[in-house]
Amino acid sequence: MTTSIDLDAALDDVLEHEYDQPDGTRLPEVQEPYVTALPIEDLFADHTYQRELDEKRVVKMAREFRLALVGIVEVADRGPDTAPRYAILDGQHRWATVRDRSFGQVAPHLPCRVHTGLTIDQEAKLYHELNTTRKQLTGWDRWLARRGAGDPIVRDIEALLDRHGLVVSLRGGGNVFRATRTAEKLVELNGLPLLEEVIGITRAAWPDDQNGMDGHILHGLGHVLNAYTRDELDVERLITELAGILPRQLAARAAAVRELHKGTVDRLVGHVIVERYNVSKGPKLEAFFSRVKPVSKAKTTKAKYEEEYRAAAKAWASETRFNGSTYHARAGKALVAAFVAAGEPGAPTKPEGLE
Repeated sequence: MTTSIDLDAALDDVLEHEYDQPDGTRLPEVQEPYVTALPIEDLFADHTYQRELDEKRVVKMAREFRLALVGIVEVADRGPDTAPRYAILDGQHRWATVRDRSFGQVAPHLPCRVHTGLTIDQEAKLYHELNTTRKQLTGWDRWLARRGAGDPIVRDIEALLDRHGLVVSLRGGGNVFRATRTAEKLVELNGLPLLEEVIGITRAAWPDDQNGMDGHILHGLGHVLNAYTRDELDVERLITELAGILPRQLAARAAAVRELHKGTVDRLVGHVIVERYNVSKGPKLEAFFSRVKPVSKAKTTKAKYEEEYRAAAKAWASETRFNGSTYHARAGKALVAAFVAAGEPGAPTKPEGLE
């Protein structure tokens, strides 16, 4: 006959071994995560579940490094008997950037949120959750944050738009402007005066059509205004020709010529604008794609810059006899980090607008 004492003993045995692993060892107790600063050499990425490190991304991040943007790295504590001790769950590229920038120096610490008591399977699950369920900042979120931080570019763009009766907002309305990324691209292309002219012409051509504030149309018009001098281009004639076509029709024609011309939507819009201008009475403009660099050439510029940058790094390594003077995609991360730390001597000037 089973007694209550026997049942209690059986229950105690179940509870005693409930959190044991198959080999009989006890799992560490799961606790609430805590935040602390950890030495970078105590962190590592477990590639049984972590994605491969993108070396090019690390080099780019090292070049543009700002400590304030490192944030908190999520790690799992594997226990004092494991070296390195902390497996990175989220933030391996930030960790690698700090590691490479500090090459040959005293190893810095990183702010980390430490998760304890996880099995490797649980780590992998948490890694997946961190990288799939976390909401990414939208462009609007970033714009609001920059506005709050007093970003001068945001301030100047919003002041310019205000002069044209426009307000940056997500809400609906005839005076709402949403194409903030395009506005920044136009400023990068040729400053605030170009953006001012683009907005002024768009408002003059389509005063009551909010579709004229579409990013592709604004950017395409900006390409045209930037590519031709005012001796070549009659702005009043341009406004007249734009007023004779709806913004949606302009975008549709740009999409229709994609099979004939390679290029981004904004460049195709620029092509259609110049074609329409040339059909009207008056002097003709040079063909748009003869004047504006096609996308393929822009990529060639990037490839040329990267090739010259690699050559400069190799020359510096040879001169300083750094680590055997080697350079290749994976083995060269320490070299590139050291090259950046040395001030990139002999490196080419980065072409404007190249990311």
